[in-house]
Amino acid sequence: MKEGKPPLFVQIEAVTAASGQECHVAIIDISKRRQLEEKLEILHNDLAVRAAELAAANIELEAFNYTVSHDLRRPLTAINSYCQMVRNCGATNSMSSAEDTSGKSTKVPAHEPAHRHPARFFAYHAR
Repeated sequence: MKEGKPPLFVQIEAVTAASGQECHVAIIDISKRRQLEEKLEILHNDLAVRAAELAAANIELEAFNYTVSHDLRRPLTAINSYCQMVRNCGATNSMSSAEDTSGKSTKVPAHEPAHRHPARFFAYHAR
């Protein structure tokens, strides 16, 4: 074999006649097909590696999404409650004591924790 040349791959096919007296032999160069099969195998392996990387990234993103959604649930609930209170009470009323549209006072009990009532939550965190 000469240096710098790729190896030659051949396929040998033999066919005998029905009488058994004759035999035909064919030698077929399959070097190009063999090279393409090797390239296809390399591409297939690369694709499998990439698919595994994407699956791992997807698992990480799902875990991150779960964590963020649960971490933001309480603050977003407080913000939503605060927005509803502002909408119901009017922007000109006091945050600690306001009257809703029915005329009832919405005073915040002093013993209630700040995270339970939006007005106290934001008043506490605005300091």
